[in-house]
Amino acid sequence: VAKQQHQLGAPARLFVRSMNYNPLGDMKLFHPPTDWRTPPVVDAYNAALQTIAIALGIPYIDSSTTIIEPMWDSAPDWCHYRNAAGLAHAEYVG
Repeated sequence: VAKQQHQLGAPARLFVRSMNYNPLGDMKLFHPPTDWRTPPVVDAYNAALQTIAIALGIPYIDSSTTIIEPMWDSAPDWCHYRNAAGLAHAEYVG
């Protein structure tokens, strides 16, 4: 992929991308939780992001539903997709 050179005053490509699920662990399952990124909250956050993006006329890319959700448990640490799911995610967003 060729790097694009950006010049001062040149238009920038702006979009909003959905947030991916994160692993369930002690911080999310502790009572009270110290990390809010559980799947239902991430879904609500993504819905709000999409609503705001549409209202502002900014493209919204839902890579979570189409790419990551079906492969959520494929990353060794459940976060960093350095496998086929990560490549598909990068190509979909890029």
